This record gives sequence, C-alpha cells and structure tokens, in this order.
Amino acid sequence: MSGLAKDLDDGPPVLSEGVDLQIAESLRTELAAIVLLSGAVRATQLNAAVGRSIIDLPVDVSTTILDLWHRQARKVGQGLRMPQVPVRVMINRDSHRPTIHGSENGVDMQIEEDVGEFRGTAGVLRDLSADYSDGDLLLVANGAQIMLEPLLDLALELASTQADVAVMANEDRTPSGVMLMRCRAIRGVSEIGYVDMKEQALPRIARDHEVAVVKHTEPSGLPVRTLSDYINAVRLYVGHQQGDTHEADPYSDPYKESWRPTFGIIEEGAEVENDVRLHDSVVLRGGRVQRGAILIQSIVCPGGTVRRNDMVTDRLVEGSH
Repeated sequence: MSGLAKDLDDGPPVLSEGVDLQIAESLRTELAAIVLLSGAVRATQLNAAVGRSIIDLPVDVSTTILDLWHRQARKVGQGLRMPQVPVRVMINRDSHRPTIHGSENGVDMQIEEDVGEFRGTAGVLRDLSADYSDGDLLLVANGAQIMLEPLLDLALELASTQADVAVMANEDRTPSGVMLMRCRAIRGVSEIGYVDMKEQALPRIARDHEVAVVKHTEPSGLPVRTLSDYINAVRLYVGHQQGDTHEADPYSDPYKESWRPTFGIIEEGAEVENDVRLHDSVVLRGGRVQRGAILIQSIVCPGGTVRRNDMVTDRLVEGSH
C-alpha cells in the first residue's frame, strides 16, 4: 500500500513499480469519468448543523475535502497521461451545492444534480451511463471521505481484475466506497425508481457480467458521516502534513482517541477572540468563540457561539433556531 503521503506529494507522480503497463494503457483509453457520489437521501446531524455539503468541510485553512479530490483526479490524469480527467460530482436536489475552488490543470470538475429523485447509487449510475459507450469505464467513489491511498493506485488495482464491475472492499467484504465499472454492466438497472447498488443491483449484474471484489485488510479511505468521523479524518490528514508519523500512520488505528492537539482550523469569516484554545476543533465562518474558551474535538457551526471561558467537548455548536 502506498499510503497518504505519496498521494499528497506535489512531485511528479510515477506509476508504482510492478504496475502492468497494458492495464494502465487500457485504463487510460477507457476511463470516461471519475464520479463522486455526494448526495444524501436525508441530511445527517453533521450535514444539517454545518449548513453545507460535507465535501465543503475544511481539512486546513485553505483546503476542503473536495479540494483533496481535485488533487486526486489530477494525479490520476498525470499518472495515466490523460490530457483531461472529467470529474462529475453528483448531488441530489435537496443537497447543499459544494464549491469548486479554482481549477487544477487537466481536471474538468462539474457539480451536477441527479437526473431523478431518490434513485439510489445504482439508479444514479444507470442514468449517467446513458452519456457513454458500453465499453467506457466509470471510476466511482463516495465523495464524503478522505482517502488514505492514492486514487490512481486503487483504480489500477481495480482495473487489473479486468471485470465489468470491480468493487474495493474491506476485509469483512463491506464496500470501501470505491469501484470501477463498465457502462454496459449498469444498463440493465431500472430507469425509474430507487435502486440500491449492494443489495439490489450487484446480484443482478453478476448474473450477466463479471463482478470482482478486491479486498484490503486496511481501509483505503475514511468516511466522513459524523462529527467524530470528520475530526479523526482531519487529524490524520494534518498529522501527515506536519510530518507526524504517529498521527499520519492510517493503519495503526484511524479511530484512536488522542489528547495531543493536532489541529485547530479557523475559517475566514469566523470570529475567534484572544486566548482561545482549539484542540482538534474547527470554527466555521459565521461561528464565534469568545475569549478564554476551550474547544476539544468540536465544530462551531455558522451562528454558533462559545461563551467566554466555556469548555466544549465533542460537540457541534449550532446557532439558535
């Protein structure tokens, strides 16, 4: 496994030793788009509290989760020598629209609404497949996660199976949030209604197409669904950036408790007074923290206020409604 460090390195990407160049060339010519699934049937507590898309949450003062995906896509394009990588960020109509900050050379990222409402993962992909030829490949990922491994490496590993659908899975066979599929394999999914990928579509696809499962003993990415998910994922990312090998090792225990401060993020537009201590916490724009307050593993949301000398632990500090 290559780890987070290789993916985030700004140096020129190089295909890992031992990569089958024929597989890499096939992926280069057949990859039609990267698809980031970033909608939700219902808002989570985290999503509702922050008032924005999960992928718009910061990992440092100048970078969001979506920015990290932008970098991942750039590395895919550079590694496969693709002049441009289309990235389709799919949201549903009731989701907050994420923000693309600037552009990376060779990446065409677009935010799109699902064609139909309540389509499920398989339904959304079925709708997207109409834009492509049967042999085209879609590299699909859950957008609300911070990757621990380079997306390029995962794509090559999935492509090496030469299956119509290749799913990255954890040791217990639960999906890891990344898959590679040929458009012809998803054509048989119903054009209307909700269709789940794991329970409904995959068993049906497997009747007529080859489906492969690539198992990893360690997670390839950390999902961001809850406050604790987000804090732990950012702690890992920032630990790597600071060269802290203890925090940056994703395979020791990505969900371990830590009482050694790793980060404190204050977005532009937040009000933070003097003598405030941020222990693995975030103050979003529109949030306010008064003098002497202490935040531990918490987020101050837009409109939220932490009063003078208060201590807040493991909380989403929301504004009054």
